[in-house]
Amino acid sequence: MKVQLPGNRNQSEKQPQATRGRRRTLYWALLGVVGIGLGLFAIWRAQAQTTTTASKAPTAAVTQGDLSITVSGSGSVQPARSVDMPFQTGGQVKDVLVKVGAQVKSGQVLAHLDSRDLELAVGQAEAGVKAAQAKLDTAQHGSATPNDLNASKAQVAAAEAGLEKARTGNLTPADVQNAQAAVAASADKLKQVQTGNTTPADIASAQASVRNAQANLQKVRTGTVTPADIASAQASVRGALANLQKVKTGSTTPADIASAQASIRNAQANLQKVKTGNFTPADVANAQAAVTSAEAKLTQAQQGALPEQVSAAQAKLTQAQQSANRTAATDSAAKTSAQQAMYQAADSVRAAQTSYTSAYYDNQNAQNGTDPKTGKSFTSEKLDTATQQQQYANALQTATLVLSQAQSKLEQAKVSYDTAQKQEVTDDASAQSAVTDAQNQLNALVQGPKALDLVPLQAAVDQAKASLAKLTQGGTPADIAAAQSQVDQANAALTKLRQGPTAADLAAAQSQVDQANAQLAKLSQPPSASDIAAAQAQVDQANAGLAKLTQGGTASDVAIAKDALTQSQAGLAKAQQGGTPADVAAAQSQVDQAHSALDKLTAPASEPDIATAEAGVAQAQSALAVAHLNLDRATLFAPFDGIVGSVPIVPGSIVAASATAVSIQDRSSLHIDIAMSESDVARVQAGQTARLTFDALAGAILAGTVENVAPTSVVTQNVVTYLVQVKFDPGATPVKLGMSSTASIVVQQVKNAILVPNRAITTQGTNHSVQVQYGDRKLPLTVPIDTGATNGSLTEVTGCTDTGNQCLRAGDQLVLPSSAAPRSGTTGGNRGGTTPTNPLLGGGRPGG
Repeated sequence: MKVQLPGNRNQSEKQPQATRGRRRTLYWALLGVVGIGLGLFAIWRAQAQTTTTASKAPTAAVTQGDLSITVSGSGSVQPARSVDMPFQTGGQVKDVLVKVGAQVKSGQVLAHLDSRDLELAVGQAEAGVKAAQAKLDTAQHGSATPNDLNASKAQVAAAEAGLEKARTGNLTPADVQNAQAAVAASADKLKQVQTGNTTPADIASAQASVRNAQANLQKVRTGTVTPADIASAQASVRGALANLQKVKTGSTTPADIASAQASIRNAQANLQKVKTGNFTPADVANAQAAVTSAEAKLTQAQQGALPEQVSAAQAKLTQAQQSANRTAATDSAAKTSAQQAMYQAADSVRAAQTSYTSAYYDNQNAQNGTDPKTGKSFTSEKLDTATQQQQYANALQTATLVLSQAQSKLEQAKVSYDTAQKQEVTDDASAQSAVTDAQNQLNALVQGPKALDLVPLQAAVDQAKASLAKLTQGGTPADIAAAQSQVDQANAALTKLRQGPTAADLAAAQSQVDQANAQLAKLSQPPSASDIAAAQAQVDQANAGLAKLTQGGTASDVAIAKDALTQSQAGLAKAQQGGTPADVAAAQSQVDQAHSALDKLTAPASEPDIATAEAGVAQAQSALAVAHLNLDRATLFAPFDGIVGSVPIVPGSIVAASATAVSIQDRSSLHIDIAMSESDVARVQAGQTARLTFDALAGAILAGTVENVAPTSVVTQNVVTYLVQVKFDPGATPVKLGMSSTASIVVQQVKNAILVPNRAITTQGTNHSVQVQYGDRKLPLTVPIDTGATNGSLTEVTGCTDTGNQCLRAGDQLVLPSSAAPRSGTTGGNRGGTTPTNPLLGGGRPGG
């Protein structure tokens, strides 16, 4: 455009006013055109610069898919169950039945302890139960046999007859004659003692006793046991064994039955005889002999012990004490020797166990190709591997044999020590019993007979006299009752034969066998000092008796004879006077006692007695249960199906009750225990899925499931964590127990979400936006968005803030903010400089 300017100022001033107005309008028009050109140029440059910048800025694509929100934690692989199995009682390992890595089933036996002492305890407890049950049965049903009842009834009848006799003074002329005979006998005895009226027959009898005692002493000293003695003892053993076998088998022969039936017939005949008073002269003679025998026994008891009897008793006591001392010393020495032998054997076992353990592990290393002495391989030491392995295997075999032999010797030593202990207790009890018995006999002889000791002898005399008198008077009701009792006893004996032997019969038969064996063993052994001393005591006693006969009675003998005469005279006076009130009271007391004894046999036990017996049974059964439990604890069982992880015991080793014997793991399912922080565990729930990786297995990825979440926390060094258990199936992956693993647990999952990278989001306060490339020129447009869940790298876009609808789609390119790229998009294309409407918000799409 070409503009022509005026020639001079004067000429211009002369132009009309309209001409000047046109010039100013033209001037401003030119300025507007220039301004518009400059503006268009600036816009072009800005658009060019923006296009260049957008094309060079880094971008990321919008995606659509599932978004998983996870929390992570690490832990180690654990089995479903794992247990270290200890024996519940200590002892010596008898055998181990499993090895490391072995598969075991629930209830399978793993190992045994030596249980012999526990088995003995069970046997003792079972015997205790039987004994307690027997006591209970006795308390509930009573222990009286038919024989006991018949005998008690007979005693009642005899006591009642005595009471009747005391009340009525039923004394016959025969009773008076008997009393007179007793007085005469006592007077003769006194005279004999006072005058020493010893007959030649008495002297001969005493001399014969001395010779027999001397011969017996000589035989004991020389030990001259004849074959006849041995044969007789053997015959006694055989007879006792036969009787024991007969009692055990209950083999009652027809002859036994016939004999019992004959006894019944005899008893019935006697009963009939008593009822009818059919007594023969022989019966009277027998009764008279019984009276004489009873009187002689009473007289002997009244006289008291002779000096030679006291001397013999003193000698017997001294002998028993000496024997007890010798036995105690011998048994103590034997026990000490056995104990030392046991201790030495135990030391040998411990040494053998140490050698065995060393040989065992040396052999293990050698079989793996490693020299146990240096820890290096045989190959690196240029040694022959097979030769070295054989040498260590032979050493292990030798150590095993030595350990077995040591254990066998220890068991033998234990048995010897136990035997010595028991023998010491048994011998001590036997010796002390012999001393006590000898002391009691000596005391009884020194103290003389007591009034109570003479009562049964006097009663026997009275009974014999009464029997003699009844022969001439006929049977009384008491006689008939006694005869009936004999019939009942005979019937009871027959019944017993037919029913078979009882436990008491077996015990008695066994006792006879033991006595016969003991007698046979004694004959087979040389005489002991005690045997010689006993024989010597018999010789001394016989000599003392002979000397006494030749010297006459002592002052003591005379006094005793006078007392006997006084008692006989008192008896005669009593017979002539009849029963006194005291006699009646004494007879009534005997009747009451007899009735009480009979009532006790027939009466059941009281409730407290039965309750006590029942408590005894319960206690014995409890002891048996405890013994069985202790025996069961000596065997180790697998608690569930699993794999043996370790076996730290070997046969022969001594284990404590709390020491681990076998460890078992249940690999039916595996899991990982994760210590999760309190901020993460709030979103973890059972049933959520997890992704597992393993440090030792590169590339291995397994799926897992949250099994459970601990309800309580664990605080370690002020850090609060919760145990989360993730279960998984390893399949064919070679996962081992204890491997380190990392688990990513999916705590939230959004399906089919629009996702943008977190680095593409610009945040100002609570507002979020992204820059989307738009159109062919890829212009960045800022789009405000609403966000949802995020996993730290991707964020869900729930919609655009301005419209509330979704304005992004998969494939849209986002400009990533950087120092070289602007945070917000630049809009243009409008000549007036106004911002055009965002095509994304208005329904348009990027790229067109």
